[in-house]
Amino acid sequence: MSKHSTWVLCHKYTNLTEDEIACLQEWDEILPVLSNAEQSDAFIDCLTSSGKSAIVVCEAKPQSVPSSYSKPLLGMLIQWKNEPAVTRSMRLGVPTNGVKAVCVPENAQVVQTVEPIFFRERQIGVLIFEKQASLVSVSHKQIPQDQYVLSDDSAWLMQCVDEAVFMVDARGIVCFRNEMAQKLYEQLGYVNDILGMEYSNIFLDNLQVLSQEKGNLGDRIEVSLGNFHLLVKQILVNKNGITFAVVMQDITDYRNQEKELVLKSIAIQEMHHRIKNSLQKVADILSHQECYVKNPEALSVLQDTRNRVLTIAAAHQELMEAPEEKVQLCAVLERICDNTLKYASDPLNPVSIKLQGDDFLIDAEVASSIALVVNELVQNSIKHAFSYGKPGTITIQVTENELFSQIQICDDGKGFDVTDVQSKGLGLELVRNLVQEKLCGELSVSSDKNGTCVTFDFIG
Repeated sequence: MSKHSTWVLCHKYTNLTEDEIACLQEWDEILPVLSNAEQSDAFIDCLTSSGKSAIVVCEAKPQSVPSSYSKPLLGMLIQWKNEPAVTRSMRLGVPTNGVKAVCVPENAQVVQTVEPIFFRERQIGVLIFEKQASLVSVSHKQIPQDQYVLSDDSAWLMQCVDEAVFMVDARGIVCFRNEMAQKLYEQLGYVNDILGMEYSNIFLDNLQVLSQEKGNLGDRIEVSLGNFHLLVKQILVNKNGITFAVVMQDITDYRNQEKELVLKSIAIQEMHHRIKNSLQKVADILSHQECYVKNPEALSVLQDTRNRVLTIAAAHQELMEAPEEKVQLCAVLERICDNTLKYASDPLNPVSIKLQGDDFLIDAEVASSIALVVNELVQNSIKHAFSYGKPGTITIQVTENELFSQIQICDDGKGFDVTDVQSKGLGLELVRNLVQEKLCGELSVSSDKNGTCVTFDFIG
């Protein structure tokens, strides 16, 4: 290892100054001596410029014992989840002793002792000593009997709580811990039982010990260490030799579920985006085909199909822009109206659409079904309700109710005979099936010479 290598790595990956890099180069010169003295692999890691990782800028292997590594690690980026001791010392600027880590190249476990390195009161890196986990003996410190200050009833109660609990005496030594605390620190990588250990080696955040005058509960602080997310609370005791207690709740699963939900949400948004684009392409193809269709009935079917595809695409557009799997109902209906007027209306037969009433959030699946129903009804009105050349108005009224919400679509057209079987050709059969099967609602139609009103209810 040369001074030049340390200089190159620090300049390329860190924000260290020239003086700070020179300090690390001095450490690099004595690193082989330290490695032999500790009979351990020795490394110096520095925080990268992004602050999201650390990089090995110096290394030395012991000569008296086998190294844990068969290849050089110089320039390797570490993952916080693999080295909790480095994470703790890098974040808090304190030593950490006897914590397991994952040796990534060899996929083996090592035990780390980590010391922060400072230059002019600023932390510039950490010094790491590593030994193979199989070569590290586990020590069990015994707390003198007179230090065991909890009654049998209190100790039993502490073993039953779901949180990790430990207590620290006036000397700064852990004088009690429940089984949850023991298991938690084992999972965090600590080789030895924390009972009898100095608190300075196990605290996970720079919590200030509460003053005796406060005498109240400390605030909960969320701490991340490796793969773990913990809520930590410090409680002032000052009784029976105990200075304070620490309560820790493992919320790792909860935070991981949050991350999964965020990733799923992003994936769903991307899915809606792709579906919307695909549907738009299908609609464009159908529009292109209309130019080659001469049969009026076939052309009408083709146009209806295109407009239905665009309706579904509009619903997916709203879902793509929504923060959750719920959408604003009126936003969906506005897109439906715009698309319908754009593709289904005739310039020589002017029709306007009014949207009024309540606006509220509904589920995505419900929104898609409502969009198809409203699209079908509005298209039917545009095609059949108005005499050629006369303007018309279609009004969409939305009403939100506690149990069933309602949408009413009325036109001021010429009306039709609702008892005539030919009315099924207006698309009402499709609409009725959608309302009953997808929206769990009912459909009603009324029509006279002053126009037609179609009302349906749905569960939002």
